[in-house]
Amino acid sequence: MELEEVPNITIKAWQHEADEKFLGQNIPKFLYGFNLSRPTFESSLLFHVAIYHTYTNSFNGIVFLSDSVSTFQIPESNTEIDPKDLFPMVDAATFAYAKVFFERTRQTTLLHHKIAKPKLEEVLPTLKSTVEVWEEPARAFKAEGRKNLLQFRDLPEIPEAKQFQPGVHHTAEQLISHKLHFNQPVTIKELATFEGLATFYKELDEMLAVLDYSSFTPKDELDFKNYILYAFRSTVLLSHSIHIDKVYRLIVNEDVTGSNDSITSTNFLTYPPLKIVKEKNVYNRGSTPSSTVFYGAQTIDTALKEIKPPVGKRVTIGVWLPKTQKDFVGYPIVHDETTIAANAEVHNAHENIRKMEAYYHPVLLQFMHYYIKLLAREYAKPVRDKREYMLSALFSEQIFHINDPNPAFTYDCILYPSVGNGFKTFNFAIKPAVIDAKFKLEKVIECTIREAFYEREPSSTNDTGAIALATVDDTRVTGHIINDQIIWEL
Repeated sequence: MELEEVPNITIKAWQHEADEKFLGQNIPKFLYGFNLSRPTFESSLLFHVAIYHTYTNSFNGIVFLSDSVSTFQIPESNTEIDPKDLFPMVDAATFAYAKVFFERTRQTTLLHHKIAKPKLEEVLPTLKSTVEVWEEPARAFKAEGRKNLLQFRDLPEIPEAKQFQPGVHHTAEQLISHKLHFNQPVTIKELATFEGLATFYKELDEMLAVLDYSSFTPKDELDFKNYILYAFRSTVLLSHSIHIDKVYRLIVNEDVTGSNDSITSTNFLTYPPLKIVKEKNVYNRGSTPSSTVFYGAQTIDTALKEIKPPVGKRVTIGVWLPKTQKDFVGYPIVHDETTIAANAEVHNAHENIRKMEAYYHPVLLQFMHYYIKLLAREYAKPVRDKREYMLSALFSEQIFHINDPNPAFTYDCILYPSVGNGFKTFNFAIKPAVIDAKFKLEKVIECTIREAFYEREPSSTNDTGAIALATVDDTRVTGHIINDQIIWEL
């Protein structure tokens, strides 16, 4: 493998106590961490070498700590990665860190401490594990049997350019998209191939719109899942920074507890436990039977429009606020004309994407257009059978598992306009880890639906907590929440 002469080294953390803190015994620890990832649209790889270096003093604990990452770009290859070929990069990353260490400690008590050269036999097991983790998805994908995934019922056959070939880690689709994205020369044959991929998504969109999911057998569900995962093997990455002040999660008490009584546990107002999701074994708009997400709405009226609680039923609304930051990275579902016209935030996201079009090849833009148009219809369609959520659920699961070095593509949530509210407001599918770490349940509202007017226009989004679509009785509000218990005033 070709090795960069100077790695791109980033010092993520550097803490150095005063010299007097080093009196006594100082025990060093030097740890490596490795990761392989793919830059957006590229067929090359990034190899990340993390170095975590500490000194622990016998009296004062950790007196020195550094955390660094060196990144190398590996040229595209159709052969499997040999872990031994990665070792020169580990050596180069160690040398780059050693230079930083020397410069930053030359006036300190660590002046004469040296950084040891890495030894192949010591890091090779970890390098092998890193390569295995990277190659496992492609290996498992092929093991499922490509021929069985190429077609489902009357849906269009997976084009050859999207298919994995024996011994090859990149499809023709991935290689051509890389060239188009970076304005590299492409042949007439490659352009024709990529135009065919755009046509594939156009035809798939038209046929999915009339697919009869209600006739699916268990085998059909598995076959359709494998077909869709193949069809969307390459992902068009979009990013939109969304400002979130509040998120509302509304539940009908009886639906989650079996009783119309009040709830006292906050567990019902967050994402459902994965165990319960697996037991129910159903698809939702942004989650599969093997994944869980937090579903929230931009306004209370949006939640009412979506759920339509029956008259006489008690509902509970959790009001979630960001703890500190208010701007989050979202995957926006856009490019649907109806949605763009109805929703200002979608319009802004769409305009930002249009500004980038000047930099992209027209054939790549055509591919992206049909790809995103299909997604927009899938996320916006009304459903009668939970299996009609399968495509959006599988796509959402893929989005939340993306491992990209660009923070713009490390998604906190998926933004999809509310079908029930005429696309005027957003729904959020938020990662459980993001809800746990970055949001707090500010207060809980309980009421009983006395009259429902779900056909009406909702209240203005400027007053997200207003209710215009129902009259309610027995309203009470509490912010008294202790150890996941809701304390209602008597």
